[in-house]
Amino acid sequence: PLFMRVTLDYLCERGNVSRAAHGWRLLILVNRLAPETPPTLARAIETKIESMTDEQRRVLEAASVAGLRFDPATTMRAAGMDEQSFEAACEELSRNTTIIHRDELLILPNGDLVHCYAFNHAVYRQVLYDGIGQSRRARLHHLIADRLEEIYPPDQRSDLAVRLAEHFASARDWPRALDYLRSALRVASNRFAHRDALAILDHASELAANLTDSARIPAEIELLMWRAATQTLANDPQAGESYMQLAAKAGEHGDIDTQCRALLGLAYRAIPYDLAGSLKIFNEVLTLSERQADPIQRDLTQIMVYVERLVGFHWNRDEAQTCEELLGRIRRHGDALAIAWAEANFGLLCLFSTRYQEANDLLNQAYRVLSETAQSVSQADLTRIAWTRCMEVPWSLVHLGELGSALTDLSASKAALEKSGNPAAHYLEVHRGSLLFHAMDYEGALESCAAAACLSSKHDGASAIQIFPIERRIALIFCGLAEMALENNLGALDYLRTAEREMERQPVYLDWYWRLHLEWGMVNALIAEANHFAAVERAKKLCDLAAQTDERAWQALAWEARARAALSCGETLEAIDNVANALTACEGVTLPLAEWRVHATSATIYKAVGDHRQAKKHSQLGAAIRKRLAESLPEGDPVRVKFEHRSELISVI
Repeated sequence: PLFMRVTLDYLCERGNVSRAAHGWRLLILVNRLAPETPPTLARAIETKIESMTDEQRRVLEAASVAGLRFDPATTMRAAGMDEQSFEAACEELSRNTTIIHRDELLILPNGDLVHCYAFNHAVYRQVLYDGIGQSRRARLHHLIADRLEEIYPPDQRSDLAVRLAEHFASARDWPRALDYLRSALRVASNRFAHRDALAILDHASELAANLTDSARIPAEIELLMWRAATQTLANDPQAGESYMQLAAKAGEHGDIDTQCRALLGLAYRAIPYDLAGSLKIFNEVLTLSERQADPIQRDLTQIMVYVERLVGFHWNRDEAQTCEELLGRIRRHGDALAIAWAEANFGLLCLFSTRYQEANDLLNQAYRVLSETAQSVSQADLTRIAWTRCMEVPWSLVHLGELGSALTDLSASKAALEKSGNPAAHYLEVHRGSLLFHAMDYEGALESCAAAACLSSKHDGASAIQIFPIERRIALIFCGLAEMALENNLGALDYLRTAEREMERQPVYLDWYWRLHLEWGMVNALIAEANHFAAVERAKKLCDLAAQTDERAWQALAWEARARAALSCGETLEAIDNVANALTACEGVTLPLAEWRVHATSATIYKAVGDHRQAKKHSQLGAAIRKRLAESLPEGDPVRVKFEHRSELISVI
């Protein structure tokens, strides 16, 4: 209470606060209040400290440099003492003074237990700290930082990174302080803690200003890359401006590699809302890449551009082959980081070309390598790869038939985003809905997708929750597919036609891929409403679209839909030919999501033509695949219960 009264009097004298009719009124912003101790209070504490022994003063001064909470193992060297003497002095001070008290036990990496101590009030620490001369204070900070490095091995310093950075910064060892802030940035990025990362970047930028020009400019470019990448993952509208600043700064200093990365970041940022604009930037990067001196960096830039053009805009087998060649060169001549970065991008390509296991392996492996070993500026947008991994790995698992693992992985990623306050968590909820559809939990799919399907994707900053156009599109399509599976044909058509209108009005990233889902749903809906001619035409269109891709699952499903459309018209021979094409598309690859549907349709067609042997064969094959899919879900899980129930109904039909 005394400290509070003195502090209030001091703030009144400075004009920071004033007494009002109903209490106290702050006259300046809270963050502008200087962390100063009122002189009268400081003098009282200084008088108490002056009466202590030299050893006690050294202990308290070293402790004030260590922080509000300190331990003998870390702080003793700064006091010029051994650990036992330092601890004994702390025990005496905690018993006989009101300045510090004994705190909880700390387990050191070597297994030793030490008592921690803490100041009873921050004012005590501040007065002690202010009384130490600048040069001596810097030396003490360095001693404590060095001691922390001795105690904690490199692989156990991640949680100490900010603390070590503060000590080295106070010791004016700017390069080492920045190194630890880089480590803290990687930790924050891995945890999707974007606000923490931006706060660290602000501090790092302040420290970088102290470097010499030769070191400062590369550091500023590096930190700007980190900032732009972090803002992008946080859906911060300032990300575009950061990327433009980075591209300009890198170009000004002749850093073509970073200029390419900055423009790529700008293109990624534009993709959700300006597909044509992002394609223009990607093409600009492809031209600029020819000026990159390092052939590995040039190949890496080009594989990133080609993958985005293939996945985001249109499928092109020649460009896919070019990516294979670029990856091969990087694997032969690049280092571990370049290979990992190339494989992370190529893994995305695999996901959309029936190479699901390869996609899963590459994305997991590349993310692990990048997160564990990335040290250079080229890894500043590691968070983008983390985002790609948390979306695409579950999708690869679904295509491999690992429904339970896919849902578990996606739930863990979503929980991490929600914990960090990342607004993109609702995007993963839509993806969860798409996974639940394949697990035959149609009610769950609707619940996960309906909210996004009803929200506007307008990017105006006005609404509390904003979604990407692609997110709304996926939500609309899977709401339609789920409604169709629940036999609500009118509701299904409403969702699907809304998605179709939006596709025609505003093309977005991956439209070619989600168009396959849309057309498949439309065939189902048209068959259900007995519009057979329209169903056949839609099925033919679906087959044409699927044939332009290397996505065998959708080639199989397209022929399967065409077979059902033909059967609905009474064209049994055509239906048999179509389902034979669907079965051919399944040969030599693992396509459980498509195969069980193809076998179920084959059974229906052969039963219709009286070939009961073939009908039974395909019915059993389809049931076996569905059984494996069900067993990938945890026993007793409500999703598994629904899958098994609906699978049994399919078998009966």
